Amino acid sequence: MTSLPSYSETRPNLDEIRALSRLAQLRLSDDELEDAARQLGRILDYVAVLQEVDITQSQGMTHAIALACPTREDRPAASLPAGEAVRGAPAIEGTLFAVPKVVG
Repeated sequence: MTSLPSYSETRPNLDEIRALSRLAQLRLSDDELEDAARQLGRILDYVAVLQEVDITQSQGMTHAIALACPTREDRPAASLPAGEAVRGAPAIEGTLFAVPKVVG
């Protein structure tokens, strides 16, 4: 089995939860931060349990049930002109999509 990091040894601290909440653009109270830290800790504990499952005899799958996954040949084709690609965008800068800054 591939060796993965042990999550049960590492508990998220409030500074990490606060940083994650900022990245997710969430305003959390101190009580909500503490609750999020406990919940994330429980999730990481469960990940540690799942890491113990022997999957060496398991085959990979793309879905929980068998599905036909049709494919097509990947053939080069002409690209959409930039002006046409951004025509319906809510905000553009020249021929580029304009999006709000997410990470400070």
